[in-house]
Amino acid sequence: MNFLKKYPEHILLSLFAIVGVITLNSYGYAWDERDQREIGLTCYNYIFNNNLQYLSLGSRDHGAIFELFLVIIEKLLRLTSDHDIYIMRHLVSHLFFLLSAFYLYKLIVFIYNNNKLAVFGFLLLVINPTIYGHSFFNSKDVTFLSMLIICFYQFAISFKYKKVYQFILLALFSSFLVNIRIMGILFVSFVLFFLLIDFLAILKEKGAVKKYILLFVLFGSATIIFTIGTWPLLWEHPLDNFLYAVKNLSKFPWPGNVLFNGKLTSAHDLTWTYIPTWFIINTPIMYLLLGFSGLILFLLQLLKVFAKIDLKMIDKNNLLYVFSFLVPVFVVIFLNSVLYDSWRHLFYIYPAFIMLAVYFINYCLNTKFIKVVFIMTALSISATSFYIITYFPFHHVYFNPIIAFKKNEFIRKNYDMDYWGVGYNKALEYILQIDNKRKIFVYAPNPPCEGNTVMLPKKDQKRFAFIHYENKPDYFITNYRDHPEDYNNEELEEVKSFTILNNKLITIFKFKK
Repeated sequence: MNFLKKYPEHILLSLFAIVGVITLNSYGYAWDERDQREIGLTCYNYIFNNNLQYLSLGSRDHGAIFELFLVIIEKLLRLTSDHDIYIMRHLVSHLFFLLSAFYLYKLIVFIYNNNKLAVFGFLLLVINPTIYGHSFFNSKDVTFLSMLIICFYQFAISFKYKKVYQFILLALFSSFLVNIRIMGILFVSFVLFFLLIDFLAILKEKGAVKKYILLFVLFGSATIIFTIGTWPLLWEHPLDNFLYAVKNLSKFPWPGNVLFNGKLTSAHDLTWTYIPTWFIINTPIMYLLLGFSGLILFLLQLLKVFAKIDLKMIDKNNLLYVFSFLVPVFVVIFLNSVLYDSWRHLFYIYPAFIMLAVYFINYCLNTKFIKVVFIMTALSISATSFYIITYFPFHHVYFNPIIAFKKNEFIRKNYDMDYWGVGYNKALEYILQIDNKRKIFVYAPNPPCEGNTVMLPKKDQKRFAFIHYENKPDYFITNYRDHPEDYNNEELEEVKSFTILNNKLITIFKFKK
């Protein structure tokens, strides 16, 4: 019992790690997983086998460091089957996410010295159905989110103690962040901004001025050196290749359509409301109330500080979280960046939002509302946990009550659901249960269905053959992407549908004879 009170973060980390390992095989294969692994493989071969394919790879503008890490593990474990490789990738990605939750806990304790607040913060991160599900099969968006949390922690330590080695560590972690996603340069710019603020605040202290100039130059130069050193794309023509990555990813040439507000729309033609809408309908309502309350409360407190013109009084940690939550949204709107697949490209704004929620809960500790806030937050976390359990393993498709309880099939006909096709694995497993044929012919309208065969036992993978719709396969499986409408019931007979909130997520059809 004493251990539980003294080290709750270790208990939480261990429990969620055990749950993750137990449920690992239930999560399917996502649309981009093979492409992500290819980045790591070509980078590995470039470094260790002098294979130059990496330098002409179409997705070389994507950071390679985490993908390279996964491939190194794959090589060390001598994994050869696709099934084992993708299971390993899911496990390592998820454990890295849980490690970041552990660091979030440590960050909250470091700032507020309150274990209860830290438990709430840990749970607000992990008990998010969408992000928790993505933590298994999304090795880019959630990995970036996770690395940012570690950077937040190092930022808090570095700015409190102002030690040179701490800023070198911050530069190293920042370079990893940039290496995973180019938008990490925003965090780097925030660090430099806060160093400049501190410099302006102590201009009269001559000795300290030199120290801040040193930290500014050291952090900036170390980040550049570490970024070049850990990103093989930059080993040749670093400036040109870095600018190439920035330019390409700010206007990523994705040609597809997204379903938004009931209309299939080109990703290039979406309005600025796309990200705010998805964030609001995809986050539990109580979490939204806490986070936005913290944002408003902090901005009001900040105005009082600015009124006194006292730069030393600025709460750098929470101002960092405000920047990290708002600035990326404004940047993608200003640049008119191509976005798709809900708000996953901006998952990384969520940890900052949690920290603002924790700021609000901490403020309420000395008010008569604290019991209500604690109870409502605990109830919301419990209800969200119930959702994850109820709709497991499809809980990555989550919508809060703002739209969840509208008429049947409202969500399917208005918003993308299983856009990465992760749920196809359960459809394939179901077919294996009801069909004993040695060879089963299947058609699906997008690639993840066939890709999900790698998640099946090896003996069952070979039983599926994928053919064209016109050849009348045994089964037609759809996740409704790019086709939210119902299918022709005169030609097709529904065999099984997997549903979320009374909306069809994946459907198996047979052709009528």
